[in-house]
Amino acid sequence: MLLLISFISILIHGYAFSTGDQAIHIPQVLSRIDLQLFAQDYSVNIPEGQFTLFYPLMVGLIKLSRVDLQWLYFGLYLLIRFLLTLAIFDLAKTILKSEAKSFLATALLSLPLPIGGTAIATFDTAFMPRLLISPALIYGLTQIIKANYFKSAFISGLIFLIHPFSAISLSLIIFGSLIFYRHHPVKIFVILLIAFITASPLILTRLPMFLFGSPGWLMPPQWHQILTDRMPYLFLSDWSIVHWLSLGLFLLPVILRLKYPLVQAVFFTTITLTLIYFIFSETIPVTFLIQLQPLRIWTFLVFLAPILLVDLDFRLALVTLILLIFLDFRLALVTLILLIFIKLPSSFKLELPHQNQREWDQLQLWIRDNTSKDSLILTPPHRNGFRI
Repeated sequence: MLLLISFISILIHGYAFSTGDQAIHIPQVLSRIDLQLFAQDYSVNIPEGQFTLFYPLMVGLIKLSRVDLQWLYFGLYLLIRFLLTLAIFDLAKTILKSEAKSFLATALLSLPLPIGGTAIATFDTAFMPRLLISPALIYGLTQIIKANYFKSAFISGLIFLIHPFSAISLSLIIFGSLIFYRHHPVKIFVILLIAFITASPLILTRLPMFLFGSPGWLMPPQWHQILTDRMPYLFLSDWSIVHWLSLGLFLLPVILRLKYPLVQAVFFTTITLTLIYFIFSETIPVTFLIQLQPLRIWTFLVFLAPILLVDLDFRLALVTLILLIFLDFRLALVTLILLIFIKLPSSFKLELPHQNQREWDQLQLWIRDNTSKDSLILTPPHRNGFRI
């Protein structure tokens, strides 16, 4: 059943290669396989590329397996999507204590749900660092609910090696939950130390580069304005009313289940840290804090909301589902069923490897095969993915 849910989810929402954030991630891998590629390309040789072990990991896997890049990414995507479905089912079963309800919650969560105005969803439709660690991220949340804090801290440290932003959000939930349940300060220190030690191979080697490459502890007004224009999702004041409304709808089942301590811990930790971030990102813009993107912490409440929705009174759940359908967030199971029967195979957005037929992709292939590696190519600024 879980395999079927995962498969249907992929068919509905599709899979893509060379689009979106992969325009950043894949060239990082290609440039490490062939050092002649992108040698003078600043967009590839950026400092941020050093703050993850994802790229060296993929290079090693490609060289070891000698599998074509597109097929390797597609295979890894299918595997991670299934592991994510397993992790979601485990989380739902931990909370709901019912297999039937857990299957329903897993079906709802098999779709990528928007996380407010953070510009991310609960999972990606392409293979990227954020998707690779997503099963571990959900498993880490499950361990927090089970009060296995030492295990969740270790998982957070491992996630940091691949996707530091997600690890930081998980660590914040761990820290907030420990304080909420009033654990001894020594225990809190030891648990956080476990996460730090696990992540130390990346922290100790890259932190000096991160600190010295920063524009200062307080972000200059010019940089702050550039980030506001370029990445408005980092600043709460730039979220649209639709973003806030979507987040509010997800919070509805959470608020109605606040009597549960585990829900209280995640909820109050998220709200408190969001308020702190608002102060130190807009009123007193601290560069280090903004760069860590702590608003990703909302991911956990958005994951919890459909699970708690399944456990609500039927009439209240139905009203919430109608609202979500009206806003086209496709959270309702009925929407999932309708899409399965209505969508024609020709309209699926599932791009199999080497089936890129877009004119933009054909142009890239022609240039790859007919120009030298050290050519300087000027591309339209509104189009991305050219380096892939």
